[in-house]
Amino acid sequence: MQLFNKLQKNERAVLKSAEGTLKVLLLRNKRNKPTVLGWEEKPFDDGNVTLIKSMAQENRLSSRQNMVLLNRGEYRLIQTKAPEVEDAELKEAVQWTIKDMLEYPVASATIDVLKIPADPNNHSREKQLFAVAAENRKGRPPRWAT
Repeated sequence: MQLFNKLQKNERAVLKSAEGTLKVLLLRNKRNKPTVLGWEEKPFDDGNVTLIKSMAQENRLSSRQNMVLLNRGEYRLIQTKAPEVEDAELKEAVQWTIKDMLEYPVASATIDVLKIPADPNNHSREKQLFAVAAENRKGRPPRWAT
């Protein structure tokens, strides 16, 4: 079933898995007020990447900015000092910073970073960031990284 005919610039799709289902919602953000325009729900086995790919393809989501909401326990959010490296090397450098903070090997994780803006009133404060880490499953990256 094609849920989203033509996504407009201010519309995003959100994917969420919970309790054996995969939910896809279409949101429109108008004047900072998100509105649900439509949704679809299908039975979902956690490792079924094929279902995610087929829903993305039939709803033309691959060329849009989309969001995947992870359930609690599927990721770690770690605040840490930002390494002094170029932006292109930031994710790799953060791996070594957080490797001892994860319950699984850093080599089996997908990692992303969110920079925390500097405090304009305190120039001596170290640069900080949030590292987001999720364990790869069955040799595959987490659903949000595929």
